[in-house]
Amino acid sequence: MISKWFGTKVWLWFTATVCFTFGSLCMAELPAEIEVDRFILAAKKHIEQGNYGQAEQYLQKAIALQVTPPDEFYFIYGKVLFKNKKMDQSQENVERYLKRTGKEGEYYQEALGMFTDIEEFKQKDQQKKAAISSVDKSDVIKIEPSEMDKVVNRLKAQYKTSSEIVALEKYINEMLAENALRKGKVINLNKEADELYTINAKNLGELIVTKVIRTTDDGGKQLQNAILKVYGVTTDIKYSCTGVDNICWIKHPVTMERWIAIRGNQSTANKLTTFIAELIKYKQKEG
Repeated sequence: MISKWFGTKVWLWFTATVCFTFGSLCMAELPAEIEVDRFILAAKKHIEQGNYGQAEQYLQKAIALQVTPPDEFYFIYGKVLFKNKKMDQSQENVERYLKRTGKEGEYYQEALGMFTDIEEFKQKDQQKKAAISSVDKSDVIKIEPSEMDKVVNRLKAQYKTSSEIVALEKYINEMLAENALRKGKVINLNKEADELYTINAKNLGELIVTKVIRTTDDGGKQLQNAILKVYGVTTDIKYSCTGVDNICWIKHPVTMERWIAIRGNQSTANKLTTFIAELIKYKQKEG
């Protein structure tokens, strides 16, 4: 009995010593849903202190967990982005909050006011740009569709669809297939790609990136899927290219890790990221 009591005491002393010395070894991992709440609470604290840059970092951590956040997240994130002068993203998140909560939302009145402030800010910014371009103030400024809008409309006609998302998905996958990774210095386009990525945009609020690796010459394949929750995700997609092997990596918009690989150059990667960003924008407007 004494030896059992003594052994228990020794074990408790050892555990306490390890935890005190190597604290990270004894830290419990919280479920992702609870971590999201923790990050939102931390962001609120920094908002009260006026530290909007720090608040945005915590909210980005919440996004990286890839779980559906509570409705208030979109308002808080929209407010932080507004303070950090990221008006387009701010407007998307505030709009998302209003659509999800309606008039019953806790921040309904404040969200409406912020939405108006964003519109006014963007209008003033547009007027400044117009002034810099020496536009005659007496003329009526007509806002023409952006070049990308025109491109998307042409893609819709090309693929015979009324959906911008479907048209962009088809075009991006054609680009990915055309620039898929193939081994060897001499590229045989008639041979199946060694590594091919595709994007599936059919599910609400998310993109599924599938990586197909050819494992054998007789058709053996290995598939890997990665899901990206699009709400709150930046559309400033980054990439990096290596001149040695002529490979470009599209970076994950949340983690900034390697996400999609293509065989190509800076021009090809830039074009691809532009269309992926546009697809994310349309996906963020769903629902």
